[in-house]
Amino acid sequence: MSAIRCHYEVLGVDRKVEADELKKRYRKLALQCHPDKNPEDPEAAKILFQSIQQAYEVLSDPQERAWYDAHREAILKHGGIGSGAEVQVDGVDLFPYFNSSAYCGFDDESGSFYAVYDKLFETLNGEDQAYSDSVLNYPRFGGSQSESWPTFYDFFSAYSTPRSYAWLDQYDTRQAENRRVARLMEKENKKLRDEAKRERNQLVRELVKFIRKRDRRVQLFNQQLELKAAENARKTAELRQRHLDERASLLAAAALQSQNAAGSLHLDSLESQLTAIENQYHSDQEEDNFCVACNKQFRNEKAFKSHIKQKKHQDNVQILRDILTEEEKRDLGVDVAITDQLSDPVDDDSPATSPIPPSGPPAGLPPDNTTLKLDPHGNNGMSKPTVASKKKARRKGSKKGEPSSTAATSKGAASLVPVDPALDRTKTCSVCQSSFPSKNKLYQHLKSSNHAVYVG
Repeated sequence: MSAIRCHYEVLGVDRKVEADELKKRYRKLALQCHPDKNPEDPEAAKILFQSIQQAYEVLSDPQERAWYDAHREAILKHGGIGSGAEVQVDGVDLFPYFNSSAYCGFDDESGSFYAVYDKLFETLNGEDQAYSDSVLNYPRFGGSQSESWPTFYDFFSAYSTPRSYAWLDQYDTRQAENRRVARLMEKENKKLRDEAKRERNQLVRELVKFIRKRDRRVQLFNQQLELKAAENARKTAELRQRHLDERASLLAAAALQSQNAAGSLHLDSLESQLTAIENQYHSDQEEDNFCVACNKQFRNEKAFKSHIKQKKHQDNVQILRDILTEEEKRDLGVDVAITDQLSDPVDDDSPATSPIPPSGPPAGLPPDNTTLKLDPHGNNGMSKPTVASKKKARRKGSKKGEPSSTAATSKGAASLVPVDPALDRTKTCSVCQSSFPSKNKLYQHLKSSNHAVYVG
């Protein structure tokens, strides 16, 4: 049996030819190939004329032409439309290339890895071109020095065959009794085609994975990536260590500066030091809503923030700052009587300090409205009474002919708790005789142990 020719090839037209052009081409060939026009070989002319008529009959009908385009490969391969028989499609067999024996070496010589697989995919491109209406331009595999291999692997890792596999159809839809049966036939045929396409695509993709794993270009690129990642990790570790060293040096310098602060403190930096101490007091107070300046505990943060805005609290903070300033200057040997500010007369309308916390005063507190203060001199952790309370005590004593309560309390304060003169009074608790490295530690101890006692 002679090979079946394509109807488009018989008429010598393109597969996208229009109906008018197709009709003109048919009339021209019919006149040229008619048996009467070829008396020297009437039999051959007759066969050719019949094939031209058959081709035109199929292509001139839109429905017949559409069906022919969909089953063109099956017809040309003579696989028996509707028989479901396996058709031997001409093409390269990919299974032998899943073995390393298919190539020898990794250079660019004939039979090498790159030469074998470059030729294989070039052949595959030519085979797929026969099943596609458009021009296919598959990426080349390239040689050992080619830089186009990323494009090749990206394309063939998602390869999709253009083959229709229409020769695998089990049913001929032209023989269907009605449209419903025709749709069912087409549905079954489509299942077979899709399965064949899926197997073909999977086969090509698996072959690409096999090649990629053994490609020296890919291996070299992966090694470079690993080296770059290791270098980046090393630089990151060095940078992190350098930052840690810088922080450690800064902390060491700060610690050294803190140790030498007592001997290197100057009057010009006294205000900044006091501000830092005040900020530290505020930060400590914000943690538990306790006001050190007023010796008062608040239930919540909102009440504490409202309290620190009051003038009473600000006056108490100023008195505490004056005391700290006097103490610092005394340590430096500066003869400045800042404590005189506490004895200056003030108006009777000056605000008194906050009342004693609801939890009750410590042991030994007199039953007047004198506000408790933390004494920075270590005098049992209590501050001196405010100016307003002093004046009230004087007035009360002068009316009754008795000495003021402030003076009486001051005279008897030494008899309440004995103090060891050998200890540093500025950093020693007079109750438990415990020494502390700083006034902040002493204040925290007095607040937690309730060792604060009244000092008149």
